[in-house]
Amino acid sequence: MLVSSEIRSCRMKPGDRVTWLYSRKRSFVVGCGVQRVPAVIIRVCKRRIRLKVLLPGSERLVNVNPENVICSEES
Repeated sequence: MLVSSEIRSCRMKPGDRVTWLYSRKRSFVVGCGVQRVPAVIIRVCKRRIRLKVLLPGSERLVNVNPENVICSEES
C-alpha cells in the first residue's frame, strides 16, 4: 500500500487521471485480487474521493478512500 507521505505529495484535483486500487472483497491483502482501474476524479473531500470509472460494460461513479488511489504520472 501507499505511504501517507506519497498520497500527500500528489495534489489531487477534479479532472485528474488516477489509478484506483479495486478489490471485490472489503479488505485488501497484498497480491490477492487487487485490480488497477483507470479513473477520473470528480470531487475531492477530506476522507473520500469521488471517481468516474469504466468497469467492464458500464461507467460508474464511486466514492473511495484516498489511500486506494494512485496518481498517474504524466511526463
